[in-house]
Amino acid sequence: MIRYNFFATPVWHVNILDKKYNDTLKNFILNLSKKQNSVAKTNDGGWQSESNLQNVQIFNKLFNDIENEFKNSELDIQKMIIRQAWANINYKNNLNVIHNHGQYNFAVVYYVDVPEDSGALTIRDPRPGATAFAGNWTDRIYRLYKEKTIMDQYPKAGDLIIFPGFLDHFVRPSKSEDPRISVAVDYDAIYF
Repeated sequence: MIRYNFFATPVWHVNILDKKYNDTLKNFILNLSKKQNSVAKTNDGGWQSESNLQNVQIFNKLFNDIENEFKNSELDIQKMIIRQAWANINYKNNLNVIHNHGQYNFAVVYYVDVPEDSGALTIRDPRPGATAFAGNWTDRIYRLYKEKTIMDQYPKAGDLIIFPGFLDHFVRPSKSEDPRISVAVDYDAIYF
């Protein structure tokens, strides 16, 4: 019997840390959080900036680095369009509820600072039929690929995680006394 593996979903993970630039981003985001009230989107506690950081010059190097990763990928993308970008700070017991960015091609998260035990990025299989019976017959299928209904990513500072916008994801509660800082960006791709 031949087995075909349909509907695999890639998630890319690479470290692009430039320590000096990363420290600059950290200081900028922490200062911004003192000047701006948090918006309420997926965050349960913590702080999220407005979704307009694509217009803030200090992030240009990060956006260029992200676009280079896309251009060097196997996706044959010629140009990326930033639709929105924002910063997140999660303090102890803060989390981000399950959501997706399905209206955009790609969701990207850059990790500026990730203290130990500050909450995993958790990605869930978006197929409702598969997740409705999690822990039952579907687990046998997931085991074929050494996967589960939900897969945790444990990033460190400088990590960049890229995934299709349709993937459901959330951030587990932080147990750290130190803030976890990230920058999220939604992209659409142009192919030639």
